[in-house]
Amino acid sequence: MNEKLIAQIQNKMESKSTEELIDILEENNREVWSNEAFEAMQRILTARGVKPPTLLSEVPSANNEAATHVTIQVANIPINQMKGKTDSSCISDEKIYTYNSYGELKKNIIDGNVKRNYAARIIKNEEDTQKVAWSNVENISNGIAELKSLYNPVWSHTMKGFGYGAIVGIVIKALDTTWLLFSVDQTTGFIWLLIVGSLFLTKWWKWAPIVPMIISFKVGVKANLFITFLAVMLVGAIFGGPAGMVIGTIVGRIRLNKIDRAPDAYQEGLSIYMKGFFAPLIFLVAAVIGYVFWFTPMMVKWLS
Repeated sequence: MNEKLIAQIQNKMESKSTEELIDILEENNREVWSNEAFEAMQRILTARGVKPPTLLSEVPSANNEAATHVTIQVANIPINQMKGKTDSSCISDEKIYTYNSYGELKKNIIDGNVKRNYAARIIKNEEDTQKVAWSNVENISNGIAELKSLYNPVWSHTMKGFGYGAIVGIVIKALDTTWLLFSVDQTTGFIWLLIVGSLFLTKWWKWAPIVPMIISFKVGVKANLFITFLAVMLVGAIFGGPAGMVIGTIVGRIRLNKIDRAPDAYQEGLSIYMKGFFAPLIFLVAAVIGYVFWFTPMMVKWLS
């Protein structure tokens, strides 16, 4: 464990009552508190003559596993004193706090202990510490999924909606194409399913798509189904992504008052609704027109 970090946390948590510390330890929330934080709290209780509660072994999760590979340093000084710099020698050690989990940093931001303009940087490799330039807490948070909503709650929902929407759009278009191909010719539909499956198998066997190609030549299927696959991905993303942005923006606005936010976060303003609602909606209308009058006739040519 990082003894320097334990000492920093210990100094910060000395003000908490014994009951509060015991409650935190008994809750054993590993997504919020790092191992160093638990160790610091146990040492505080021991120094007070109180036996710390026995902690259950940490159960690693996907988030915790990712967090162990990254360190976030936050200096409680404004970024204008550090912007663009990589050397931290001008900051005293007691002013630099190290977070090994996003949950712990998130809690400190929500509690107001970490300000949006504090200097911050992400260290992925301790050997590169002196090469990583300082940014600020807000910029760092906007690049981390778990923290993004603290400063841009509506926009974070918008972009999450884009991702989910693209996936749903591709799945719906794939099902529609499968039904269309089977209704025209069952052999073509079967080769289509083989091609889709083989493209997913390339993760384990890169030559998998050759198999359905050979079979399609043997059975006389002339349609270029690989182009059809690319078209399905493209069309699904074009329609699903913007639709997801519209839905995500609406959901973000509805949930706005229920989302954890940084106390010093700026209001996102009306521009967020232009980017996340009206622009994708206009794009969808244009995409529908283009799909009906240009893309569909082109796809018919490709298939023939």
